Amino acid sequence: MHFFTTLTFIFLHLLPASAFPAKVPRGTKISLAKRATLAGPDGAVDITAVQRHFAYATSKIQSGFATYEQNTGEAHPLASAPSQYKRADSVVLYTDMDGQMWQGAISVGTPPQNFSVDFDTGSSDLVLPGPLCNENCEGHQYYHPDQSSTSHDIYRAFNLSYGDGSNARGDIYHDTIRVAGLTAHTGSVGSAETYSDGFAPWNFYPDGLMGMAFSALSKFGSGSESVFQTLMDQHQTKEGVFAFKLIDNGNSELSVGSIDQSAGAGDLTYTPVTHQAYWQVQMDGVAVGGNSTLGNLSAIIDTGTTLIIGDAANVGKLYASIPGAKNATSAGAGFYTVPCNAMPDVSFTFGGKPFHISKDLFSLGPVSHGSSDCLASVVGTSDQKFWIVGDRFLQNVYTVFDMQGLRVGFAELS
Repeated sequence: MHFFTTLTFIFLHLLPASAFPAKVPRGTKISLAKRATLAGPDGAVDITAVQRHFAYATSKIQSGFATYEQNTGEAHPLASAPSQYKRADSVVLYTDMDGQMWQGAISVGTPPQNFSVDFDTGSSDLVLPGPLCNENCEGHQYYHPDQSSTSHDIYRAFNLSYGDGSNARGDIYHDTIRVAGLTAHTGSVGSAETYSDGFAPWNFYPDGLMGMAFSALSKFGSGSESVFQTLMDQHQTKEGVFAFKLIDNGNSELSVGSIDQSAGAGDLTYTPVTHQAYWQVQMDGVAVGGNSTLGNLSAIIDTGTTLIIGDAANVGKLYASIPGAKNATSAGAGFYTVPCNAMPDVSFTFGGKPFHISKDLFSLGPVSHGSSDCLASVVGTSDQKFWIVGDRFLQNVYTVFDMQGLRVGFAELS
């Protein structure tokens, strides 16, 4: 472990961005892998897994509102009652309990230590298992700051609380972080001394999680930024963008600092970020069979959520326009089934252009073995007035997150 004087610490933080070497990105893509589905071995949907994912996805966003309020002193505009989620000296980190995550490789330290991480646009921090972690870390790769000549202990602890009451805690370091051939100097890394069961390798297959949202959501405290924001600040990126292609055929990728022009079948359609915390945009509308059903919805674009989660009233209107749709009483409030042989043509409109959800992705699978009803991937909740647009939509499009231009772009996949 490297200990520095207060003077050295201050000097490192006062260095201008120009002090870091500029570089033209070479390898700017990361191959992504997906682990598992929400269906059981017989093809029927795993109701427990879906319910658990729904609970974690919604609690992640709500806890982010509390973090935003703590960091900025203001309530997030989408938060209906942010103070009820606030906890003294603790924050919430989402981990997908069921393997519904898109993971790829990064390295940290000098010499490089290699890790797999879940890339999550619904959070802002990088967390890895540290050398003192003896709870649920065995089987993961450990981050060893004492073996890195570029690590700096900033003498700040973190305590990340999960929706189920378990937690991860440890210390925050600054170190060199390499992503897709780009290098972030003095990036923030959480070195966990404790992982909850949700991060154990049998539940969470990557070693850690790398958030890619705005710094207002950082749970590490004042002055902490996402790895991508650090890359931008240090002029390491060719462009202030990153982009996801999420598909199930093994060709999924994350482009960092540039756009893969071959990934989209047409021009990108952009819509502006309406608030810099989550990747929050306005969704023009939702249509069924080409007929407009809903309009003017606030939406958070989140690669760390599998489902599409909207407010209960509007989700109810959506299913009222789908023949054969029914409340899924076995799954709980807000869930619906649709006849498996009559999946609807549903599209979301952003920037004036509709983007369709494939019928395979609109369905999560038969609600039980042999059932003719399939559980649908759009779920309603009375606890929010906005939509969380997760992977069941994002797998249909090439998605560009433009942090410099403050916009999100979509294109149909090639």
